[in-house]
Amino acid sequence: EKSKQDLKAERKAQFEQKAKLEGDLEANTEKSKAELKAERRAKQEAQRLAKSQAQQSQDQKQKPESKIRVPDEIKADDKKTEKKLLKKLTSQNVPVRTKAQRQVGLFSHLHQYEREVSVTRNLPVVGGNLHPAIIQLGIQFAEGKIVGSSGRCISLLLALRTLLLDMLPQLSTATELYKEVDNIMKPNITFLKQCRPLSISMSNAIRYLKREVISFGRSLSLEEIRTSIEEMVDDFININFTLHPKAISETANKKIRDGDVILTYSHSKLVEKVLLDAAAQGKKIKVIVADGRVQNLGRSLCPGLVAAGIHSTYILLSAVSQVLPSVTKVLLGCDGVMANGCVLANVGTSQVALLAKSYNKPVVVCCETYKFTERVQTDSFVYNELSDPDDLVTTGRQAQPLADWRDLSSLCLLNLVYDLTPASLVDSIITEISEIPPTSVPVVLRLHNMGDPSLAL
Repeated sequence: EKSKQDLKAERKAQFEQKAKLEGDLEANTEKSKAELKAERRAKQEAQRLAKSQAQQSQDQKQKPESKIRVPDEIKADDKKTEKKLLKKLTSQNVPVRTKAQRQVGLFSHLHQYEREVSVTRNLPVVGGNLHPAIIQLGIQFAEGKIVGSSGRCISLLLALRTLLLDMLPQLSTATELYKEVDNIMKPNITFLKQCRPLSISMSNAIRYLKREVISFGRSLSLEEIRTSIEEMVDDFININFTLHPKAISETANKKIRDGDVILTYSHSKLVEKVLLDAAAQGKKIKVIVADGRVQNLGRSLCPGLVAAGIHSTYILLSAVSQVLPSVTKVLLGCDGVMANGCVLANVGTSQVALLAKSYNKPVVVCCETYKFTERVQTDSFVYNELSDPDDLVTTGRQAQPLADWRDLSSLCLLNLVYDLTPASLVDSIITEISEIPPTSVPVVLRLHNMGDPSLAL
């Protein structure tokens, strides 16, 4: 017979064994709950992934893949684009120019016209929709009488002002003024493009005019429209070609000191103003003007500098490396600045910047912000301008070895107008806002909102 203590120990052992069994059961139950939760989560994730994939495939079916639009100006070798251009010229009564027969294959996507064929040969005597001022301007562009981005832009604005003022009776009776102005300007701008491609500054000026016309009131009288058009054009010319160059000159002259030897290339009106203002302030500087064929624009810069008492030296592009050791800074003009900071300027500018960088000389570009563009470019091949190859034949001497180049089937002449200077070769860009690095160009473009897609040319 068991004693009281034995019974107590037995009950205690049974209780501990029961508690142990219950603990193991609870542990097994908790583990199965965790596993079930993980399974449910994995199932939900799989369902969510399948749903998103189905939605993506449905969106791809509904929306075709977006393609990058290539401007028609750089698709001269595309037959569909050329047919479209021919149809556009025919509908607007704009004469078609004869394309160049001998063109370098690498640049066949760019338009090149024969200069010996007159741009006005096929113009209708009566019934044309081109203004005489625009026709005169187009001939001057085609013959190279007006050069430089600033000169071309000012002459374009003045011609468009004459065009719109002469069309005032038609504009005053229009129900929608903007559409009427756009219809009047379209054939005239198309004609100018046939004479010579528009520069970046000219394109921005046309967009400015269209943007201002949109802001005109609907119930304007004839005299109010006249005043608005005159003020619109005069303000653009005064601000961008008078006030902004003064601001740029003041900023640039803070970097010029006595004894500086400044190297520049070709002839930039803005750089010329900076140098003349430095001389007017009594700074003793020396200027080296580098130049290159075909236009030799640097020749027209030297007389003005010499007349202002500036010690000037004129050299060719091939001699730049010989004078760079004595140069303290390089001051360049340009025709446009891309959104990625690359600088579009007269052909040869990139070589000057490259040589200057190899000698650790600061390269500063002077440019008004109306020459900024949202276009991105990394080379001089995709977009450029082809000038008349016959300009390369004339050497200034009696002997002209290339006079019969058209008779040589294996020879083609290439006369590029621009080249592109990478942003890495430019230390700073002086604008009317301030001196900025090339990387800050997109910020300026956002402030000016120049790339309005609704104002296409």
